[in-house]
Amino acid sequence: MLDKLNISDYLEWFSIHWFQWSTIEQYHWENPLFLYTLPLIPGLYFIRWMFQFQFRQKFQIALYSNDVKSKNIFQLLRLIPFTVAGICLGFFIIALARPQQEILQQQWSEGIDILMVLDISESMKLKDVQPNRLESSKEVLESFIDKRTFDRLGLVVFAGDAYTYCPLTTDHSMLKKILRSTTTDLISNQGTAMGVAIGVGINRLLQSENKSKVMIMISDGENTSGILDPNVAAKLAYEKGIKIYTFSVGKEGSVAYETSKAGQTVYAYSQPDDRSLKEIAEITGGKFYKATNKKNLSSFFHNLDSIEKADIKTLSGQGFQDVYRIYLYWGLLFFVIWTAMRASFLNNYLED
Repeated sequence: MLDKLNISDYLEWFSIHWFQWSTIEQYHWENPLFLYTLPLIPGLYFIRWMFQFQFRQKFQIALYSNDVKSKNIFQLLRLIPFTVAGICLGFFIIALARPQQEILQQQWSEGIDILMVLDISESMKLKDVQPNRLESSKEVLESFIDKRTFDRLGLVVFAGDAYTYCPLTTDHSMLKKILRSTTTDLISNQGTAMGVAIGVGINRLLQSENKSKVMIMISDGENTSGILDPNVAAKLAYEKGIKIYTFSVGKEGSVAYETSKAGQTVYAYSQPDDRSLKEIAEITGGKFYKATNKKNLSSFFHNLDSIEKADIKTLSGQGFQDVYRIYLYWGLLFFVIWTAMRASFLNNYLED
């Protein structure tokens, strides 16, 4: 609240900022119905003029036609007090409507930038990790997002190609919706381009000013496509100060893939490439985790809570503060001007 104002606060109301539309449209109005009376001000002047025209006393005197039609400068100047009075009334009405501004408070909280790099190739549909590798990874990532309150998180998906599916954001509810919509159909080019995925992640994290940058890569296969070697990409990440934590999901051998139309279970042979994922983590100073079921995949993510922190500046709303006094002061100023004019030659003492 503006209960206590210093000298600078009193002088602030002279700023043109208070009359800009960009400022006014951001206001929260406590009593907005008063604003509907603003268009009535010209109507009041019209009614006043009609009453004066109909009922004011007229002297029966003879004048030349030229004297009747002519307008001198003093007659025009006498319109100024009426204009000032209208402006004064307008400011009072705005003050009665109680415009308010949202108070934004700067807060510093601990957090880092985390980019989740998720494999969505066809092999992620294997069911050795229930319900399948992709869905279990998504569920664990969603739970992980809920625990990273002050972190900015983003999502990169990859198969034969890699794309940023969600940039770094603090809107975790939106990120979780995007994560839930992630399927193997997003990328038609099949394969596992781990090196390209890391490259896309590096480009995304380089746009951040945060000193702490982390990638979490979840995959189940060896690098089979893409023009960028995973080890080369990992070295680039290390040079840019980006740590990569890698997760290998699934186990080796014959794994249930899908159910045929005849109701029979179709099996596929799986051979996760742990070596590449280990090297990526070692090069960047991260860690490698091997998950063969959803339970230990989830437990491994608990270990990430010890990742280093960094200060992140955020703005949060802290309610509203009244600014009606600004317009009240302007109304009082114009009231003083109007009162002074009534004591000057601008006033028509025969009518007012």
